[in-house]
Amino acid sequence: MKENKKEKDKQIRKFLQLVTLSYLINLSLAQISIEGGCPSFDCCKDEFNPLPVEKMTGIWYLYGGISHFFDADTKCTKVNVMALSTDYFYVNTTQVVISSGHDRAYDGFGNFTIKGKVITLVSDLKIPIPYDIIKITPDYLIMLTCLDCGFFTHQGAGLYLYIYTKSEFPAQTLVNEINEKVEQCGVSLNWVQKQDHDGC
Repeated sequence: MKENKKEKDKQIRKFLQLVTLSYLINLSLAQISIEGGCPSFDCCKDEFNPLPVEKMTGIWYLYGGISHFFDADTKCTKVNVMALSTDYFYVNTTQVVISSGHDRAYDGFGNFTIKGKVITLVSDLKIPIPYDIIKITPDYLIMLTCLDCGFFTHQGAGLYLYIYTKSEFPAQTLVNEINEKVEQCGVSLNWVQKQDHDGC
C-alpha cells in the first residue's frame, strides 16, 4: 500500500515538473528578447511606496501589450480586481479564445512589494511573476516585467507588457499618453499587440 502511494506521488511530481517545463518553454516563445539582460524601469515608472491596492480595483479591459503565450490568441480580455486587504488582491480574468471561439476564465492573486512592484500569481501553476507598475491613473494601468534569470538567460531577457484601460475603446488622447509612457521605458510600439474588443 505504501509503495503504491510512493509510486503515485512520484508520478504526480514528474507530471508537475513536465507541466512547469512546458509552461516555461511556452513563456519564452511569447517574449520579446532583450539582449544583454533586463534594464531597470525605475527611470520611467512613477514612484509608489506603498501603492494602495484600492487604485487597482474594479473592471479593467486589456488594451494591448506583449503577452504571455496563454493571452496571445485571445480577445475581449477583461479583468475584475477586488481588494482582499491593504496590499493583497484577487483577480478574475475573462476572455475569448480566438482559435476556438470559446470563453475562458481564470483566477489569480497578487500582492504589492516595495517601489510599486506587484507580484501576480498564475493560478494554475502558482508561478509568481513580478511586474513593475509603470503608471496607474483612473483611466489606465501599465504593467511591465522583464525576466532574465534561469531558463531565460540563454535567449536574453524576456519582456512582457500589459496595458489595461477602464474603457474598451479609449480615446486617442489617452492612447497617445499611454504610448508616450511605454516608449519612455524603451519599449517599441511595434512590439505592442492590441487586443480586439469588437463585438464583446
